[in-house]
Amino acid sequence: MYMPTHAGWFDDPSDATQLRYFDGVIWTSHTAPRVTRPTGVDPAQAQQGQQVAPPTVPQQQWAAPAYPGMYRGPATPDGQPLASFGQRVGAFLLDWIIQTVIAAILGSYFLIHAFTSYFDTLTTTMNQAQAGQQPDFAALLNSIDRTQLMFYSIVLIVVFVVYQTAFLSRSGQTPGKMAVGISVRLRERPGPMPLDVVLRRVGLPAALFVVQLIPVIGIPAQIARILDLLWPAWDGNRQALHDKVAATNVVVGKQLRR
Repeated sequence: MYMPTHAGWFDDPSDATQLRYFDGVIWTSHTAPRVTRPTGVDPAQAQQGQQVAPPTVPQQQWAAPAYPGMYRGPATPDGQPLASFGQRVGAFLLDWIIQTVIAAILGSYFLIHAFTSYFDTLTTTMNQAQAGQQPDFAALLNSIDRTQLMFYSIVLIVVFVVYQTAFLSRSGQTPGKMAVGISVRLRERPGPMPLDVVLRRVGLPAALFVVQLIPVIGIPAQIARILDLLWPAWDGNRQALHDKVAATNVVVGKQLRR
């Protein structure tokens, strides 16, 4: 079977009546009717009724179908299918687990010291409850060393920024996105994103995370962070707020590495 050398819409190898999207590595399940003119055909010849010689290559690349209504799902302007909300959630959870483990290792000193007194107080609170006494829950909460916890949160933010920036600037894919077969690109142009675009995309959630640590104004930041994560579920372009800031899309398939 012929394999194209780059991503795009091509004649479907299994059905000559439609196009199929090739993501740069494999043929995807995204198809569309052959409603557009293949590249390289002279419009004047077509209007005069002259026969056009068939293409001499095994697969003819086609322009993205011109009518969005013909798609089986949302896509970028050049036709690359957008990732579903479920795919994004799956990638987010996988990356969150990896980043949390890394941060727990690097920030173990702060994490341990933040909860050392907490576990001692928890034991006392449980003993009070078993003895029929009123547990002192206020003392339990106050036993957490908030200064050490803040230092651990800083480690978590740094891990997030470095992790996301390193992977997205190189290939548009974090390990979580690799696992579910999606990647990040500029909405108007495929390929790896410039560093400034990646930093804008990573910067919004990182900034919201930092503001969350500040009393009072941290509550609106938490709400904004939740909205940012949920926004692709109802957005027409399936963009989170941090996608809109950076003009990016999460798409099905890979991007070429730098």
